[in-house]
Amino acid sequence: VTDVQGAKRGVLVLSLDGAQLLDELTELGLRAPGPTMLLNASGSYLSGVPPERRWGFLFGRTDLSFRVDHPEAWARISAQRSGQIQTRNGIFSFAAIGEGQNALRIVSQVPAEESRKGANRLFERLLWVGGAASIPLFVLSAYLAHAREARRRQRKAIVDSERRLRSLSERLFSLQEQERRSISRDLHDELGQLVTAITIELRGAAKAAPESTAGHIRRAEKAASLLLQELHGVVARLRPTILDDLGLLEAIRSYARDFERTTGIALELRLDPSSHPIPPKVSESVYRIVQEGLTNAAKHAGSESITLSMVASEDRVIVEIADDGEGFDPRATESDRFGLLGMRERAELMGGELVLHSTPGEGTRISLSVPLERGFGPEEHLS
Repeated sequence: VTDVQGAKRGVLVLSLDGAQLLDELTELGLRAPGPTMLLNASGSYLSGVPPERRWGFLFGRTDLSFRVDHPEAWARISAQRSGQIQTRNGIFSFAAIGEGQNALRIVSQVPAEESRKGANRLFERLLWVGGAASIPLFVLSAYLAHAREARRRQRKAIVDSERRLRSLSERLFSLQEQERRSISRDLHDELGQLVTAITIELRGAAKAAPESTAGHIRRAEKAASLLLQELHGVVARLRPTILDDLGLLEAIRSYARDFERTTGIALELRLDPSSHPIPPKVSESVYRIVQEGLTNAAKHAGSESITLSMVASEDRVIVEIADDGEGFDPRATESDRFGLLGMRERAELMGGELVLHSTPGEGTRISLSVPLERGFGPEEHLS
């Protein structure tokens, strides 16, 4: 120790427990993912490595040094006071203790394997976070896609429905005019001629001699019988009275007999007599669909035989019409078949469904399912 003039006055000795300081440094290093080392100015280990590798410079063991083990990292550490460097051996964080050429260095190493594990753990956490965040996004995206698809289907269904309705409206107007012309022609030609014949015969009977009166009356009676048959035919075309009087099953049986007689096609009926009562409005629509289905089979299918089955449960009526005709491709022709469009519209108006199955050369099958209680009160059921 010197005085203010620089003259030596004595010696001050400080006794420090270096082992305690090194142990604290070692304990501090245990919290790190890799070793925390204390190096001297030449890069030899003072702490942070196994005991046999420490203080090698005192024994001439220059190979026991950080400088030899990690030359790339030491080149940077010895040239700077603090910083961080990454090599193939891992990440090194360092800081200098003291000044000048004899400064010590504290170096903390994160081995490459630990670095990769840390990166993997971080990546896994990010995946979990990203996955957790992506689930609601996926659900939302799926919902939006489903909603867009549903809207697209609804728009298409509306466009198709409007197109079918326009086609049906045009077809209905045309059919009404055709039916009016047909009824007018029947009334004028057939019924008018019969009424004229009856009138002529009755006038002849009035003027004829008594022995000729019977012949005129027989011919008038025959003409009157034909007139009654023609009237029944016209009425049946407008609305079959048997549908109101005896119900759907008998109306179908009556129509089936006329159908076989006029077309020559064998029609097999499979009607369940134990079926539940069917409301009048449902009966009328089902009858018209059956009528149109059989007419289509006779006109277009070239069938030799047709099977018609019907059963009514507590809540719906099921009808199936199957023929052995030529069949067709429904996708190519159904939109142009007004009869099929009308049948489908009737079914949909009742809350039911009409399904068409047909393959060229393999016949056609029409399946109808209609609920019994849609829009009808119990007082409308047939007894």
